[in-house]
Amino acid sequence: MGANPSKTTSMTPAAQEPPPPNNSMAAATSTIAAPSQLLSEPPKPRQQESFLDKAFRKFTEQPLVPIGCVGTAYFLISGLKSFSNRDPYQSQKMMRNRVAAQFATLMAFMGYMGIDAFDFRLAPMTQEKEKYERMMAEQAAAEQAMATATTTSAESQKKE
Repeated sequence: MGANPSKTTSMTPAAQEPPPPNNSMAAATSTIAAPSQLLSEPPKPRQQESFLDKAFRKFTEQPLVPIGCVGTAYFLISGLKSFSNRDPYQSQKMMRNRVAAQFATLMAFMGYMGIDAFDFRLAPMTQEKEKYERMMAEQAAAEQAMATATTTSAESQKKE
């Protein structure tokens, strides 16, 4: 069962590239992206970072999370120490503080995640659409100006 050469070499019309533009204005119009392309740029590849670099970056981006982890560990160790010293009041107090520190750490983590995921723009899709429409209107005005300039220069050359 051999492969059909006509099927393997043919390209769909969507996959074929358009012919190169003949003038500079056509080149400028072919570089303008549609709104869907403006919203979905591919992510830039990250370079490999060491454990210490990553830890430093995370601590600087989200400082309340490691502080909460340290606080939770402190209350846990203090609670275990008071439990081993047979002080039930202090042990109970430290375990309650540990739960509160864990809750605060979790809320800080969720807050940072929410801030990263939240889009502060009002109606982002509408804003992108309006930006695209303004860009297309500016392009049309530039084409009109170019056409006017070429016709006036052609008329002036005819007069000479």
